[in-house]
Amino acid sequence: ILCLDNQNRLIGEETMSIGTINQTAVDPLEVMDAALEHHARSVILVHNHPSGEAKPSRAYIAVMRHIEKAQTVMGMTLQDHLIIADTICVSFKSRGHLSHRGGLTKNSLFFDIFREFSGNFTSPATCR
Repeated sequence: ILCLDNQNRLIGEETMSIGTINQTAVDPLEVMDAALEHHARSVILVHNHPSGEAKPSRAYIAVMRHIEKAQTVMGMTLQDHLIIADTICVSFKSRGHLSHRGGLTKNSLFFDIFREFSGNFTSPATCR
């Protein structure tokens, strides 16, 4: 989880879970706790898919919607959720899985995140 202030500047980051080769557990309460601990106004969630398949499951999309609703109640915004798989990045917001339409897709913070998770980053067009 990347925690952002009201100017979308990074103010904290937390590793929420380390999964296995094909799954990890995401607890919406722990996500909220981390965001509140950093006094975040918005967050970006990021995780990788070691398999190389970047498509999110329906169950995972449902979990993200629960997190988004919880953050809305608390006055926060889930800016985006990014899945990194090999050199591909999938944005939940770009795919229409989040209700929030503002965000950071073109922000340099986004590209810094992608570079950290994928050593072969070449172009913003890689993220869909």
